[in-house]
Amino acid sequence: MKSLGRAARLAAFVVIGVASTPGAPSAAGRWYAYLDRVPAARAETAAAEWRRRGVPAAVLPSERVFGVEPGFGYLVAFESLFQAEARAYVDRLEGGGFRGTGVQYFGDALPAGISTVLGVEPVFAVDAEIDGAAPAEIVALTRGDGGDTLYVVTRHADGTQSVAATHPVRLFDLPRTTEGERARVFPLGGEGPGVAVVFEAAFVTPSQAAAWHIAFTFTRADRRAPPGVHFVPGASRPVPTQVTWGKAPSGGLGYEVRVDGLRGGSQRRAYVWRADRFVDARGDAPAAP
Repeated sequence: MKSLGRAARLAAFVVIGVASTPGAPSAAGRWYAYLDRVPAARAETAAAEWRRRGVPAAVLPSERVFGVEPGFGYLVAFESLFQAEARAYVDRLEGGGFRGTGVQYFGDALPAGISTVLGVEPVFAVDAEIDGAAPAEIVALTRGDGGDTLYVVTRHADGTQSVAATHPVRLFDLPRTTEGERARVFPLGGEGPGVAVVFEAAFVTPSQAAAWHIAFTFTRADRRAPPGVHFVPGASRPVPTQVTWGKAPSGGLGYEVRVDGLRGGSQRRAYVWRADRFVDARGDAPAAP
């Protein structure tokens, strides 16, 4: 399937009860249980009103959304990489008597000018401090017929940008078209400096609904140094496998893998960043390469 453009995905609005559905998105963005759009000045008040009614509303500022009118707050109650999960949440809202809600895909806003510098719209582009000096660099990923490439883009004092480094990356046969994607930046912490850009991508096939996590780790101040690449699989079908990222008790970046639906109940395993890799938090066994 050919990937859709962002404009097409942003037009993909599904209200429960309407039969038509959008195609699968592939740029960085997620599915939301959508409640309302209000002027930015009223957004927090409106969200509080929803919360008083028992709906955990949050505000998504329009400045964070690609291709929408500025000055608004989008009220959402749930976020997922999977369209089906957002629709199930909206079904529960409808069952509880909340009307006018729907399923909405929102793409992430890109740093100004990044598509011009790269010559193509990236899958994601996020601020990530690599060289230890402000301003932060931009780490961006592009996908194309010639392969997948990670860029490190430098911001200059005159407001211009330039590509400091390009790195061909392996995305472990990740399908070109995915349901939803997210890119987040975490400090590696622990025993040394550095950051991890964690890219999550969900896709659905007849046999599985998978959410893959690929962490690009930058451990040197040299912007040209290639990142480490660490792959962690997850899924919601056939065996629910959830991966959660965050600061580990030791202070370094860690992630936990929880597998549900097993005969003996759920199983959990935790990993933490140590020196140059993720290792089992209980010892030194390496995590996914």
